[in-house]
Amino acid sequence: MVNTDMKKYLLVFIIFTSHYALAQSFYGNWYLMDKTDLWEFEIQKDTLRMYPHTPSDLSKHNTPEMAGAVMAFKEKVIKDTVMSCRYISVSNGHESGSITLSLSKSGKKSRLYLSAIPDKGNENIITPVRLITAEEIKLYATLPDLSEMTDADFITFANKVTALTTRYKQHTDTMSKIYLFSELKFIIADLGYNPFISPEDIETKLKKFETRPATSRIAKSYQH
Repeated sequence: MVNTDMKKYLLVFIIFTSHYALAQSFYGNWYLMDKTDLWEFEIQKDTLRMYPHTPSDLSKHNTPEMAGAVMAFKEKVIKDTVMSCRYISVSNGHESGSITLSLSKSGKKSRLYLSAIPDKGNENIITPVRLITAEEIKLYATLPDLSEMTDADFITFANKVTALTTRYKQHTDTMSKIYLFSELKFIIADLGYNPFISPEDIETKLKKFETRPATSRIAKSYQH
């Protein structure tokens, strides 16, 4: 009887601690690669705050006054690696909607996929956006400059960008543009180059491929 009771208590303890550990893994500081800089998502038990950053100032201390947006969580549910809830925007006229956070881990790398859909908004918003850790940001900052891109990598880059923009060319809302710019940065990073570069500098540094025999045709025609 004692052993049976102990097993029940142990099972309850394991379930509770596992749920707590999973919940804790959603919380913390995550980053979105945007058009020019970064957005830090400070996710706590009941709130999400967004702060503008650059890759070089990740260590700066955030204050509530610096937040670009603040959302309060309601009706939060955590199941497996997914957290879903309602939100009320404290900083934007009490706009409401739904948020889903999906945690993905591969080896030591963690990614958080975020979908935020306002109750009143564009139903064609592209989601989710990928959020990454400060460690990954620091790693990306050490990658070679885009000016060192090879012909083979440029061809891969151009094909992926064309596929991305063609697929989502009908999406013109702000959130979808953020998604597209973020994915553009991931394409650059996945090819092994520093993604912290403005769209204007991307065009400048890749213009050389328009005059190279192996890349001139695709450089002049790819959609970006």
